[in-house]
Amino acid sequence: MARKTAQEARVERWTWYAMVFVFVVVGFDRDLLLPSWIVPGVLGSILFFSALYQYSKIKLGWRAGMLNIITATVLILLAAYDFYIGSPADPVLVSFIATMAIIGYGIVTNEG
Repeated sequence: MARKTAQEARVERWTWYAMVFVFVVVGFDRDLLLPSWIVPGVLGSILFFSALYQYSKIKLGWRAGMLNIITATVLILLAAYDFYIGSPADPVLVSFIATMAIIGYGIVTNEG
């Protein structure tokens, strides 16, 4: 697999920054007044739109990682499930684990 271009790596890093920023905002919400489905919904949307943007640049040789697309889908489905039914697991914790997995995978594979 070819190494990502500098522009593609920059988009990947900005995606990671946006995902971490969501947890910074949640950290300021001490009483967690936001509904619990907001966090996985926002994180899933960030990942999904990042993957769409990278996929739109496929003619330039950019790749949209399947792990990003799968994780985005799982997070969006978790948000919908929590909105309609209520999740037995903490959606914020699941979102945090997913975020760390995405960032960790990107660092280990040197894709960011």
